[in-house]
Amino acid sequence: MIGATAADAAVYEGTAVSTTYRLSEALLVAPHVRNFFSHNLMTDNGLNIEGLLVVKGKLYAGLRAPVVGGQAYLIAVDAEALFDAKRPIAESDVSEFPLALGNDRGIRDLAVLSDGRILVLSGPAQDGDVPFALHIVDPNGGWTAKQIAVLDDLPIGSQTKAEGLHVLAENDNTLDLLVMFDGPKSGGPRRYTVVTQ
Repeated sequence: MIGATAADAAVYEGTAVSTTYRLSEALLVAPHVRNFFSHNLMTDNGLNIEGLLVVKGKLYAGLRAPVVGGQAYLIAVDAEALFDAKRPIAESDVSEFPLALGNDRGIRDLAVLSDGRILVLSGPAQDGDVPFALHIVDPNGGWTAKQIAVLDDLPIGSQTKAEGLHVLAENDNTLDLLVMFDGPKSGGPRRYTVVTQ
């Protein structure tokens, strides 16, 4: 067993931590998802956040649900606005990006690639027989979700649920990924190599 030493610890002296509740305000003005706010995830397709990502000052919230007409949603808002209590968050401050991931398929996690594209881990919005998959979304290419892989080594409908995503390396058109799971002991980490083209 290897223990951590004091030299391994990060020290943040004099760093203030700010918190905010205002993401809920942004979700309540997002036209396509606001009516699902505070509804039950399993019985009413209720709004549920499973992935968060900050890119160039924007906070992206990836929604597991609602899924409406085969589309899941990424909600974007300027991160600074979430910490400015003096200014109400208006509908114009919030962007919604519908992603055609497939029927009953929501967002389970997000990661950013070195070129600014967004990697999406998707899976069942509720508990349906939908396989987990990976998609690439290009913010500069019309926000179209391109499926690049299906995690077909997982039994559909099992208690092994892909929940976390981390990019270990990018090489040409190949991604080296770590996926963590709900269900297996210690997150049951698995490594995947995925070709993106």
